[in-house]
Amino acid sequence: MTSQKVVCLGAGIVGGCTQVVFASKCKTHDFYVVDIDEERIKGWNNFKPNYYEPGLNKLLKTCLNKNLFFTTDFENTLKDATLIFLSVGTPTKQRGEMKGIGTNLSYIESCCRLIAKYAKNEKVIVIEKSTVPVGTAQKITNFLQEYNKNETEKETENEKENENETTKENKKKQKQIVVLSNPEFLAEGTAIKNLQHPDRVLIGGPNTEFGKYAQEQLKQLYKGWVPEEKIFFSNTWSTELSKLTSNAMLAQRVSSINSISQICEEIGAEVTQVSKNMGSDPRIGSRFLNASVGFGGSCFEKDILNLIYLCEHYHLYVVAKYWKSVLELNNHQKLRFAKNIADTMFQNLENKKITILGFTFKKNTDDVRGSAAIDVCNYLLGEGAILLIYDPKAKPKHIKLSLKGYNENQLIICDSVSNAVIDSHALVVLTEWDEFTQIDLSKCYQKMIHPSYIFDGRNIINRKSAQKIGFNIYSVGFPKNK
Repeated sequence: MTSQKVVCLGAGIVGGCTQVVFASKCKTHDFYVVDIDEERIKGWNNFKPNYYEPGLNKLLKTCLNKNLFFTTDFENTLKDATLIFLSVGTPTKQRGEMKGIGTNLSYIESCCRLIAKYAKNEKVIVIEKSTVPVGTAQKITNFLQEYNKNETEKETENEKENENETTKENKKKQKQIVVLSNPEFLAEGTAIKNLQHPDRVLIGGPNTEFGKYAQEQLKQLYKGWVPEEKIFFSNTWSTELSKLTSNAMLAQRVSSINSISQICEEIGAEVTQVSKNMGSDPRIGSRFLNASVGFGGSCFEKDILNLIYLCEHYHLYVVAKYWKSVLELNNHQKLRFAKNIADTMFQNLENKKITILGFTFKKNTDDVRGSAAIDVCNYLLGEGAILLIYDPKAKPKHIKLSLKGYNENQLIICDSVSNAVIDSHALVVLTEWDEFTQIDLSKCYQKMIHPSYIFDGRNIINRKSAQKIGFNIYSVGFPKNK
C-alpha cells in the first residue's frame, strides 16, 4: 500500500485515540488530527490530552511529531488528504421537532463544508467514525457531490471565453466521492486496548467500483495489525445500524439485570449469584450482567434515542416502545436507589453529610457525561443533603457544572476518601474505582456519625466485613441489610 495522508476531523477521545493507534501501527503513513479548539490541540501537542485514558500518553510519545500531527489548519491539512475520518460529536437535539430524541448533525455538516471547500484530491474518501443516524453517509455523499457539481460548473463558465486546447486538456476533472461507514467500538477506560485488539472492524460502503476501491484502501490500513478475518464488509446502512444496535443491546442487558436486581431485593435472592448462574449459560454469557445503580456515559442513551427515532420514523411504534422501556428502567433504577437512601435515613437528609465515592460514569475515565451519579446527587441535594464528593479523576469543575439547584455549602469536593468521610452519615458508592475496593472501612467508621450506612451502587464493598464493623449496608440486588 502506498503512503497515505490520513486526516481526522475532531480531536476528541474517539478521533484522538484512533489516530494515535493508527500512527503507532502504520509507520509508513502520516496521520493528521484537526480541530477548531486551539486549547485541545495545544494539549495534545504538549502530551496533555484533555481527558484521561489508560495507556494513551505512553503510546502518544512514540509517534507524536513523527507520523502523527495535531493542528488547527484545516485548509493545508485537507488539500492533499487521501483518507478523511469524521470524528466529531453527534449530540441529541435540544430544540426543534426532534428535541430530546433526534441527532444534531451540525458538527458533521460543518465538516462536510470544510471537506468540500479544501479537499483537492480527485478521489475523496470520507469515513464516518462518529456514531450517526442510519442514512447519514448518503446525506454526506449527496452534499459533497452537489457542492462539487456546482463548483465544477462555475469553473467551466469562467473558462468558456478563453478556452483553448491546452485548457481543455488540463480542465479539472469532477471529483470521485465516496463515504464509508467505519464505526468505533471503543469503551472509555479501555479505549487503547479496544483499538489495539478489536473484536471486529466494520466497513460499510456502496457496491460500486470506486466504493470497492475505497473499502480496500481502508482495509489495508487496518491490516497493519488487525487479522483479516476480523474485518467485515457490508452496505453502509447495515454498518450504521450495527453500531446503534450494538450499544442498544449492551444497554438492554444492563437494564435487564437491574430489573432482576429489584426482584432479588424483595424476595431474598442475591443478584450476583443469579448473574453468575445465568452467565454460565454460553448462550447468555457473563458480560454486562453486573447489577448497578444504572448505566451512564455519552453513548448508550443517545444511541437508543436515535434508534427510537428511527423506529418511529418508519411507524414501528411497538419496537420504539420496547427500546424506550430500556431507558425508563434505567431512570427508574437511579431514582429507586436515591430514594432508598432517603427512606433508610428517616426520610430526612436535611444538613446531613453524605459521602459520594465516584462521580465518573465508569472507572478509568474522567468523563462525567451522563453519569448515574448526576441523577443520584441531584436527588440528594434536593432533599437538603450536604455532599462530600471524592473521585480520583473527575475534574471538580465538571462535577459542579453537572449538578443543579444547590447551595454552595451543600457541595464539598474532597481530595481523598479519608477527608470525605469526616462526620458523614453514609457512604454512597457510585463508581467502581479499584481503590474503593481497598478502603479501610474501620477507619472510615471511626470518623463517621453513627449509625453509619453504606449504599453500594456497584456491589464492590465486602458486605460481611462492613456489617462486622458496624455498618448498615445496602447493595443493589441484595436483601436489605442481610
